[in-house]
Amino acid sequence: MSRSLIRIWKQKFEAGAFGDEAIAANKIEAHEARVAARERLVGKQALEIEFLKGL
Repeated sequence: MSRSLIRIWKQKFEAGAFGDEAIAANKIEAHEARVAARERLVGKQALEIEFLKGL
């Protein structure tokens, strides 16, 4: 990347031009974390069911 492009992005960021995108990115990140936690739980429960079926 060129220094001028980085400088432009920095100026836009400081002016608040990326506020909505940053908020949206944080929401997506939080959503992905919740999905990952639920996927781990489902996987754990599936293993428990398979184990109990074998008894």
